[in-house]
Amino acid sequence: MPQLTRSLLRWWASSSQTSAVAAPAATSDDELLQAVLAEPPDTERRGAIRHLCGLITDCRLISLVARPTLAAVIRDISTTGIGLVLEKPLPLGTFLAVEISAGRGRRPLRAQVVALRRQAEGDWLVGCLLLRPLSAEQVDELVS
Repeated sequence: MPQLTRSLLRWWASSSQTSAVAAPAATSDDELLQAVLAEPPDTERRGAIRHLCGLITDCRLISLVARPTLAAVIRDISTTGIGLVLEKPLPLGTFLAVEISAGRGRRPLRAQVVALRRQAEGDWLVGCLLLRPLSAEQVDELVS
């Protein structure tokens, strides 16, 4: 991790007084990052209601270089975002093309990674912001 980023994270962890959970004294970069990303369990930052989904899908990094398809499980979806479970984390800011099988075929969605959280099973929950919001009807069609 670059020195500037490490310094900013240490400053944020030590000066953050808005969180109900205090950041522990971290000794490594990974521990520091986990402390900064930790939130109280009742904290909700989403702007739209999430609907549990469980669909298996493929997603691909949007880049100028051809990338392999990644297998993913859609954990939840809303009008503005999608939660994917992946084997490996993706860098924040990464753009994805997610193909969802809907009632009338496959629906391509474009999204940007905005949050990461390691799961107890070792997988990663990757929170993404949809680049084009969906209507409530489109979400209902996808989850039904």
